[in-house]
Amino acid sequence: MKKFTLIIIWLFALGLSVFAQQAQDEPLNQNPNYSKYLQKIANGTWQTVSDDGRPLGYIPPQTLPNNDYYNLHPANTTRSLPATYDLRNVSGQNYMTAVGDQDISGPCWAFATVASLESSWKKKSIGTFDLSERNLTTCHDYYTGWTICDGGNAQAASGYLTRFDGPTLEANDPYGSPDCETTCGGLETPARYVTGALTITENPAAYKQSIMDHGGVYTSMGWYGASYNSTGYYNPADQTYYYNGAEGTNHGVTIVGWDDNKVVTGGATGGAPSGNGAWLIKNSWGTGFGDGGYFWISYEDTEAAGYVSYWPTSTSYDADAQLYHRDKHPPRSGTGYGNEVGYVLVKYVASADQKLEKVSAWTRRTGFMAIEIYDTKTGNVLSDLLASVSEQTCDFPGYYTYDLSSPVEIAEEKIFM
Repeated sequence: MKKFTLIIIWLFALGLSVFAQQAQDEPLNQNPNYSKYLQKIANGTWQTVSDDGRPLGYIPPQTLPNNDYYNLHPANTTRSLPATYDLRNVSGQNYMTAVGDQDISGPCWAFATVASLESSWKKKSIGTFDLSERNLTTCHDYYTGWTICDGGNAQAASGYLTRFDGPTLEANDPYGSPDCETTCGGLETPARYVTGALTITENPAAYKQSIMDHGGVYTSMGWYGASYNSTGYYNPADQTYYYNGAEGTNHGVTIVGWDDNKVVTGGATGGAPSGNGAWLIKNSWGTGFGDGGYFWISYEDTEAAGYVSYWPTSTSYDADAQLYHRDKHPPRSGTGYGNEVGYVLVKYVASADQKLEKVSAWTRRTGFMAIEIYDTKTGNVLSDLLASVSEQTCDFPGYYTYDLSSPVEIAEEKIFM
């Protein structure tokens, strides 16, 4: 028997919203910023470059995940957190990598993703990496036919990462100053396998804890007005930003810290917020912008930090590993079953004699997940249980990977489900 790792995606879920054509009730959380995006596309006002020439390129996802279970438990939202935190200096350690420059193109979302991964891996002592934004931008395959200038989001990144197409090293696929390319130059060897992808909505305390635990986190904002003077919503004198409008999100950035007492002056158009406190942001407009590429955005900003994404777990690259999966991307939209329990069954056929060691699954809401793997299905009856993962708590919506208690040997062409 070949002694290599087999990783599959298989979902048998409890307490989740799951997806199937026959589901009719409980529409998923529609993202109001996606509706604004579609309206701007229709009326010709969608911009991939800001009024002052800054590249944007973030596309809001169609739906938002559901954090209700997590947010309803006070213990999850009343942590003791420091008033200030800065990943550039945590007890003398810098857990950030170099500031990127997206130049004239629009993959801010890819730079924000890469900044989050690089920070996380550095903070967890995995190593210091320089990952390729270009490979993610051209190879994510989430928006078919879109160019490197047209944008994307964390969902596009998560599909690319969790199906092990990346991330690859910058040296394998350098960014340079690309034009609006439409095709993937080729998938390269991943630097590591990403095995987790989570999203948190409307919970600043959870954002902060995730930054402390895992490093920088991806988020979106609305960038409006000029950046070279105080016209608009940004003040270059103190590198603070505060937007109080409702135009929607258009830019992807990375949150790398906070200061509960930070005074945000903002630009002349938006004025100052009513109170103090701001997120420390790593941008992707080069070191000439802001404070060496960083700036502050008010807690009260109406379009910033509504939700964050991050990729908390990974494992070493293994040339012999094989991934079985049904879908290349996270769900973009759908409906739930209208109750608290859902089940999904997926069939796979082994391509060789292999050992099954891990299982993974997506969930669109917080709750619980259990996974079982069977050898046989007769009619609607499953039998010959091969392995299982007992009920697990899913604190946040996203993608989870679990180790099996012991590997399961699967023969070539064997069906398992």
